Amino acid sequence: MLPLTASPMVWVPGLAGFAILIGILLASAVTDLRHRRVPNAIVIFGAVVLLAASAVSGGDAFTKSFLGLGLALLIGFPAFAVGWFGGGDVKLFMLVGMGVGPTQLLLTLPWILIAGGVVALVYRSSSSVPYAVAILAGVVIERCWFTLTGNFYDLA
Repeated sequence: MLPLTASPMVWVPGLAGFAILIGILLASAVTDLRHRRVPNAIVIFGAVVLLAASAVSGGDAFTKSFLGLGLALLIGFPAFAVGWFGGGDVKLFMLVGMGVGPTQLLLTLPWILIAGGVVALVYRSSSSVPYAVAILAGVVIERCWFTLTGNFYDLA
């Protein structure tokens, strides 16, 4: 069996798509901090742009984008159903899945959860946690981990 290795280049729509994803997550985090909600307009814009970026990227980027979206929904919806995620958080997580594909989503998820724990500790006296901040932080931390260490995950 061949090893399944995730490298920094598996981000589905490439560098432009990553910049778009970070911009969308940043706008969502600011809105979530201020109003404790993620507007649908931001999410819809992000979905359209990321799908377009993956469509023009060629290869199987479009398929990976949809697989990442589906996996994020599969993970995010139960978390929403039990109250761990809000609806906007699931939508942002689905955008991350679209931007990174299914393999990288699984590698980014632990960083998002760790960042979420830190954000929850900071906002423990509040009735809601701005989890968009944790999603943004988790994605950035994971990307920095790859870039700075040069480590590749061997999933075999």
